[in-house]
Parts: sequence; structure tokens; C-alpha cells
Amino acid sequence: MSKHLITRFMNEKERFDDEAYFFYTVAYHLAPIFTSRKPSSVLTFSKHGRNMYGLWEQYKSKFFEGSAIHFYELKKTEQKVCVLFYVPGHLMGTLTYGEHMAFLKKFGYHEHMTLRDYLELLKKRFAEDCPHEVGLFLGVPLNDIKGFIACNGKNYLFSGYWKVYHCLQQTLDTFKLYDQAKMQVVNLVSKGIAFSNLKQSTLERLLVS
Repeated sequence: MSKHLITRFMNEKERFDDEAYFFYTVAYHLAPIFTSRKPSSVLTFSKHGRNMYGLWEQYKSKFFEGSAIHFYELKKTEQKVCVLFYVPGHLMGTLTYGEHMAFLKKFGYHEHMTLRDYLELLKKRFAEDCPHEVGLFLGVPLNDIKGFIACNGKNYLFSGYWKVYHCLQQTLDTFKLYDQAKMQVVNLVSKGIAFSNLKQSTLERLLVS
């Protein structure tokens, strides 16, 4: 990604009002989902800085109403909230894929669960620590999850959106697609397109047009 454009984007959005700031921040981080590259992403909103925690509570329903993107709060405290954003069909297909399901069964999941059941069990396990299987929810290849577990997070080939242990070039290509999706959001801001014109469209149409 262009470091110059990213830096400019980060600086410019600091001057936005709260609604636009929240919109562009979330759109940037979730862009790989909007473009169907990832089944889900996790974002943590805290009360520090611009108080994204408060902005989340204020705007979450407005921005995702009628959207293909759903959200589920995995963990919430007085200071921060951890939210899983996902496309139901894409996420369910990822979780129930043969070898993925076999892996998930080790942690109490099974093929007869509904997506809501999967999310509730993940939330329960998330309350204690960040469980390894969350990687599958986020689209991390199973071999990289197994590699992370076997190596205790060390001796990886590359560290990007996750730590890579297998198929480096293929994964780098995936990371590039994620970056390209994010750059679409950066380019919208760099072109000076008014937020008032953007917010009338769904986030999906905004990024794939």
C-alpha cells in the first residue's frame, strides 16, 4: 500500500466530525469483507482518543442497517468492546468446511450448530482468552493456525494479517488483495468525495463500485 496515501488518510480523517470519522475508520478496516475477500474481521473499540466505544454505540445500527455485514459483540467491558463483523453465508461456509469442522470439534463445536451457536461458543471461550480457533473465523488458513500452535507463535515465515507458516507466496497474494480493498477507502478520501454523498449507499456498493 502507498504509505504516503495511508498517512494522508489517517491525518485527514482526524479532522472529520465523529460520524464521518467512525464511518471511514470502520470502512477501512472492514474493506476486505466488503469485497468478499474475508469471512469476518474483529475490531476493538475503546474509549481512548476519539472514543470509538461511544461512537460504536451511537452509530452501529445506522451504518449496518440493511447491510449484508452483520456484527456480534464478543467481549464488552466498561472501557472497550470487541466486535466480530461477518457475512453469514461466507462465515458459515468457512466454518463447516470439512477439515475446518474437524479442527473445531476439538474445541466443542459441531456440524449441527447454527451460526448463532458458533458465535455464542466463541464468545464464551473469548471471555477467558483469545482462542486459537478464532483464526478460522477470520479466514486464516488452517495450516497457519496449526503452525502457530506448534511453534508457539515463533519461527514464522512472515507476519502480516497473521503469522504465515505455509504457502508464503499464496498468502502474500491474499494480503495484497486485502491491502487493495483498504486502498479503495483511502482513495475515496483522497479524492475529496463528500461523506454526505457516500453515506446514502450501503458499504458494500461503496467499495465494489
